[in-house]
Amino acid sequence: MNALNQKHLGTIVISGSILVWLAVFVLNSAAFAQERRSQLEESTQDAAQLARTDAQQSSRVRFKLQQPHRIEIDGIQLPGDTRVTSIFAGQVDVQATGLPSDNRVRLVPGLVTYKRLRLSGALPVAGDHIQWFRDMRRGTVNRRAGSLIILGRDLQEIQRFNFFESMPVGFEIDIPHAQWHLIIAFEWFEPA
Repeated sequence: MNALNQKHLGTIVISGSILVWLAVFVLNSAAFAQERRSQLEESTQDAAQLARTDAQQSSRVRFKLQQPHRIEIDGIQLPGDTRVTSIFAGQVDVQATGLPSDNRVRLVPGLVTYKRLRLSGALPVAGDHIQWFRDMRRGTVNRRAGSLIILGRDLQEIQRFNFFESMPVGFEIDIPHAQWHLIIAFEWFEPA
């Protein structure tokens, strides 16, 4: 009889240990859930602050893109309503190289790529733009040089960027907004 009581007592002790462990687990889970909720609230507040900061920065970027400017292609100034509606940017792809006898990685400049330039203006479209695109579509290579001229508040030239070997690669007519868009690819640009 004594052995049977000891066996039941052992079972009760094990069951009690499991209950204590389960209670600790539930309490820890509740504390973890509360901590996770507070982290989520903080991250939501951080995300809202980040969104406000992004909105402020994007409005600054929009202002910079609306800086007064002129465009010239082959020395001819485009009509006054012609605007650049894309970012004027280039990028160098970096390549990693190395020698088998040298365990260091060396970085060397690779291919240079430029974003396409998007020119926009109010309808009607200048006949020269249509003809230039039509020639390229028919296979006649007609590359041109051009300039993006940044103007100050007094409409005097602040800086000039020249782009070279450009050609039209896209043409769009936006009927609802009464605008045309000419997409130009070029091989390189540089400050004048």
